[in-house]
Formats: sequence, C-alpha cells, structure tokens
Amino acid sequence: MAMDGLSLHAMLWEARGLLGARVDKVQQPDKDTLLLSCHGSDCGRVKLLVNIHNENGRIALTRDTAENPAAAPAFCMLLRKRLIGSRITKMEQAGLDRTVRFSFSGRDELMDESVCSLVVELMGKHGNAFLLDENDVILDCLRHIGVGAEALRVCLPNVKYEALPPQEKRDPLAASLEELGAVDSPRALMNGYMGVSRQIAALLLPDG
Repeated sequence: MAMDGLSLHAMLWEARGLLGARVDKVQQPDKDTLLLSCHGSDCGRVKLLVNIHNENGRIALTRDTAENPAAAPAFCMLLRKRLIGSRITKMEQAGLDRTVRFSFSGRDELMDESVCSLVVELMGKHGNAFLLDENDVILDCLRHIGVGAEALRVCLPNVKYEALPPQEKRDPLAASLEELGAVDSPRALMNGYMGVSRQIAALLLPDG
C-alpha cells in the first residue's frame, strides 16, 4: 500500500532528526528507489529511503543495505555530485498531499554555497522525484515525461518545475472533533479530507 498524506506527515515528524544531517552516500538500487545515507547529531547514521513505485511508493528511514547496479544511472550520478557533503536544511510537505521537498545546502567545486532541492511526489502512476536548482528549474528527474496528450506537465531537465495542483479538500488536522465526528462513512472521510487513503478511512470508520 502506498503512503497516504497522513502517514507521510507522521513519518516526517519522526524523521525531524534529519535536519542538519550530512549526506554521505547516494544509491539508486532500482529505477524507482533512492537511498541517501546520512549522519547527524540528532539521527545518528541512517538512510533516507525514497521509493516512487506506483503501488508501494513511500519515504522512510532505514538501516537496511542495498546492492548497487554495476553502473550507476545518470540521475544517481547527478545526485551524488550535488548532494554528497551537503546538509538537509528543510523537509516540507505540501499540506497533506503526498509531495515532500527536501532542501539541501552545501559547497560546489569553487567552495561557493550550493543550494538545491529534492522534490518527491508519491502520486501513483504520476509519481516522480525531481532535483531542482535554487530557481526551481529541473536539473533532472527519475521519470522523464515529454509533451503528449496524456501528460499533465513536462518533466524534463532545464524545464521550470510545476507542482501538481493541490487537492480541493479540507485539512483533517485543522478540523474540530465535532466536524470529524459528523463524518459517517469511509468514502465521505476520504472524499472530504485530504491525505486520507481508502485503507486508512476504512480503519478509522470500520462500520461506515
């Protein structure tokens, strides 16, 4: 089951020790997965797992290891160039949508400050991960999407990053207990409030 917005929100709260952590290693074990090995005073040594699989997409902390392919993909090589040695300065979720921006600050070859972002979208078949420069221009992304009849947007290097439109739903974290108590079915909860998957809605309202 892919992560929903509420689960992602809880994960980021648990991973707040990553703020200030240094990136030591970047791996891409398969086409959908990234592993950032980090260390920091508040998190110790840990790996940030990013997976954009259609059905099992998730972001998590792990201490598991993974085998590297014989030749690193181009996106992985770029991440190594831009992220290794940098520190995580922000982790921001777009409301309770399944989009997270990780901001990094480091130094380039000339020792000038280098700022970039890794934006992860856990959006099923539209899921993607983007490396952006300081102006939100795409340096590269895991899934390249050009102009086409079914394309929601262009996802290619040197194109300005365009975020997916936000959900037109209420934030359950801002709702009162009375408002949430008035929801009478899993479908109403899922359709009315952002970040709630079908599975979570059924757990919260099993008799709805």
